Amino acid sequence: MKAYVEILGFRSEVARHVAWAIMAVILCLFAGFVFAMSVNAGRDGRLLAAEGVAIEAVVIDKDTTTRHRRRHTSTSYYYLLLSYTPPGMARVEVKESVSRGRYEAMDVGDRMTIRYAPSQPRVHELDPGEKAGSARFQSWMAVGAALGALGSAVWARRLWRKTVPGDVA
Repeated sequence: MKAYVEILGFRSEVARHVAWAIMAVILCLFAGFVFAMSVNAGRDGRLLAAEGVAIEAVVIDKDTTTRHRRRHTSTSYYYLLLSYTPPGMARVEVKESVSRGRYEAMDVGDRMTIRYAPSQPRVHELDPGEKAGSARFQSWMAVGAALGALGSAVWARRLWRKTVPGDVA
């Protein structure tokens, strides 16, 4: 006879199955979230590819955010506040996340060429194809998470079938 360990009222085998099932649900939710982000970035990328227009933007402010993590590590994020005025429209200000190198290379008052969509002036990109590339990357992340969720669900079901006597697939 097998000895079972009780974990929160469950046998250890059952707790392991529940953990795999929870992992499948979490990965499925993550895949859905990342897929929604990729759809949004893809829409912006297609819009910019169809009607993107180059315009000169001015750096009106710079900002950094530092997040402190455990074990005395931190991560810094760099932002440029850009301003541009599309022809016949009001001035647009956007906050753009940038690399540290680009952040350090730019000063307040510097000018740079960006692309924006005239039909939706807040939709912009610093480099041509940036939004489309981001959408492709996020789509592949969503596929990976969905495959992980499927694998976790299959593994949980397989373990469950081995543990629960009389269970029919």
